[in-house]
Amino acid sequence: MDQRPIEQNWGLQQNIAPTQRRTDPYAFITGSLTLGLTVSAISLWILWRPLPLIDLPAVTIGEHASLAAKWLLHQLLPHTFTKDAQSYATFLASQSLSIKIGMLLRLGVSLALGTAPAFSLARTHLKPRDAMMEIRGGHRFELQDGAQQLQRHLRTASLKDSHLNLREFGISLMPEESG
Repeated sequence: MDQRPIEQNWGLQQNIAPTQRRTDPYAFITGSLTLGLTVSAISLWILWRPLPLIDLPAVTIGEHASLAAKWLLHQLLPHTFTKDAQSYATFLASQSLSIKIGMLLRLGVSLALGTAPAFSLARTHLKPRDAMMEIRGGHRFELQDGAQQLQRHLRTASLKDSHLNLREFGISLMPEESG
């Protein structure tokens, strides 16, 4: 196991050596939040229609979003949006239980779907890795397999080079193709 220290990029990190192992929690957090909010909003918009066994609220999703935002702001700052918050609270209290359950189910499913980007980005951004992939490429052979691949590559490269160089003199080490 590699015991070298792992650098964490929080958005203000200077360039470091490609051999230094690193994680990128800043990109993970910003990417997860951006994609998660987008997926949640799109899935809630898709789910905000009549579904079997789930009642649909009488108000559009845009009206619910703006009133819910005002209600949340009123909870944080009690002197703001007092009238709107009270009207939204009375509206929600007047809804039937099946409509409230339908709203909560839609919201729960959209929030659950919004966590999917975090799971897909975690391996890429939170697993310690170096930046050698950009230098050496995607194919890396290790130990005995690496030695065999290198020998095979050098043997074919030297035969091709000698074939090309000796061809000028009429000598060929490669078998001629009969055509």
